[in-house]
Amino acid sequence: FDQSYVTFRNECFKSLKGIPMGGCDSTQIEDIFLHWLVADNIKDNFSSWDQLIVMFRRYIDDCFLIWNGTSRQFNAFVTKLNGLASRFGIRFGSWVIGKEVNFLVVTLYLLG
Repeated sequence: FDQSYVTFRNECFKSLKGIPMGGCDSTQIEDIFLHWLVADNIKDNFSSWDQLIVMFRRYIDDCFLIWNGTSRQFNAFVTKLNGLASRFGIRFGSWVIGKEVNFLVVTLYLLG
């Protein structure tokens, strides 16, 4: 991918790292890589957190997690997750959510 260029706001940039954005195979490569990262590298290191993860879903590079622990536990979880993923240039964000969250093109609501 050493000849990959991206246009943003009428300026052209050369990609220095990673896969080309918008490339015909980029989505598939992302999906396979993240599956490998989560299934083979991260999951084995998080067995102690399993009881706090109610649901984990992923669509390509977007992850959705329902957490049943404290905010402090969640922040520790994300810190450890980022520690494992950082060698691949990946950083997971975290948001403390109230009663609604946007994920992809859907808004999810917590009732009750």
